[in-house]
Amino acid sequence: PLKNTAKKTAKKAVVKSAAAEKIYYDLVDWQGVAPAYVFWQGKKMFGLYFKVAGLEKLADFQAEIKKNFKGSELVKGDGSFWVKAINSGKVDFDFGGTDMENAVWKTLCKIPKGKTMNYTEVAKAAGYPKAVRAVASAVGRNRHSLIIPCHRVIRSDGSLGGYRFGLKLKSKILENE
Repeated sequence: PLKNTAKKTAKKAVVKSAAAEKIYYDLVDWQGVAPAYVFWQGKKMFGLYFKVAGLEKLADFQAEIKKNFKGSELVKGDGSFWVKAINSGKVDFDFGGTDMENAVWKTLCKIPKGKTMNYTEVAKAAGYPKAVRAVASAVGRNRHSLIIPCHRVIRSDGSLGGYRFGLKLKSKILENE
C-alpha cells in the first residue's frame, strides 16, 4: 500500500508513492445525497468527491489524486471496496495534508451533526486564530467530503459561504442532518 511520506510544510504537502502503485476508483451513491467518486487502495480511502454540475468529469478528480500521489496509476474498480467498506464499517483514510490542514480537519470532525461553526471559530479551535483565510483554504482542500464535514462551516454572517460541490448540495446535506 501507499505510504504517506509527505513532508509537512506550511505551503504544500505532496504524497510520494512508488511508480506503478495503483489507486482504484468507483462511482457510488453516497447515502442518497449524490453520486460520488471514491478513490482507494487496499483498505485505505484517499478521496470522496461528489459528482455535481460543473464537477461531473472524472478527469477533474483524477488530476487532483495524481497530483497528490505522484507516480500512481488510476484504475477503475469493480465496486468491491465499497461493498466491503459498507459491510465491515472499517475504512482507513489517508488525509495527507500539512500540520495546519490536519489541525483544521480534526477540528471539523468535532463539529456535531446538525451544528455549524464559522471560519473564525474553526481557526480559533484549530489553534490558528490569526489565519482565518488560510484555515478557509484548508477547509476547501478537504478530499473527504462528508467524512470530514467541511459542509458544516459557514460564514460569520450566517450565510452558507462556499462549497466545492455547490451551495445547493451543501444546503441539502445540512438540511438532512
